[in-house]
Amino acid sequence: MKEHEKQAAVDRYNKRISEMGPTVQAIGWGDERQQKLRFAVLTAMGEMNGRSILDVGCGFGDMIDYLKNRGLDVEYTGVDINPAILEVARERHPDARFECRDIVTAPFDEQFDYVFQSGAFNHRVEDNREFVWSMMQEMYRLCRRGMAFNLLTSYVDYQDDSLFYFRPEDYLPLAKKLSRYVTLRHDYPLYEFTLQIFREPPEYGRF
Repeated sequence: MKEHEKQAAVDRYNKRISEMGPTVQAIGWGDERQQKLRFAVLTAMGEMNGRSILDVGCGFGDMIDYLKNRGLDVEYTGVDINPAILEVARERHPDARFECRDIVTAPFDEQFDYVFQSGAFNHRVEDNREFVWSMMQEMYRLCRRGMAFNLLTSYVDYQDDSLFYFRPEDYLPLAKKLSRYVTLRHDYPLYEFTLQIFREPPEYGRF
């Protein structure tokens, strides 16, 4: 993602926040119910309690509230490229850790149990496919147990010219380059899909 594209993203969300306030809608999601569904699908990867989590493109840190409401205690780190958004996140979640950084150009020197991303790949840039692939590789490097992210699906009957829609069948092979253990979720009622990539086989309990 080029620097001018990052700045365009920062300006876009700053404008939305000035118009709508620091709300779910300003971040670009329809409502809280949809946001919670996305978090539920992303985090359905195993035991989260006591784990360390990196939330890439964290917005206002709403994932913390979702996990707490499920009774989960996690070591949370959120990253975003927008300082104004992070200012709100820090005010709302003073006990959490937030950093302003691009994880590709300013990589972490630590790992996290799980790495998640929700919605950061939706807007059209010069090369969406290369952008996503570079982020997939870095997110996988940073995770000890697994990673998950969502993408807008190409299986829709309407497309917004400002957004980028991905063919799920193109991204399963890319995920398999990183790990043998991959789940593609296209079974929930939103116009997107989620890829979960595990370091080791997920636990299925007794069978």
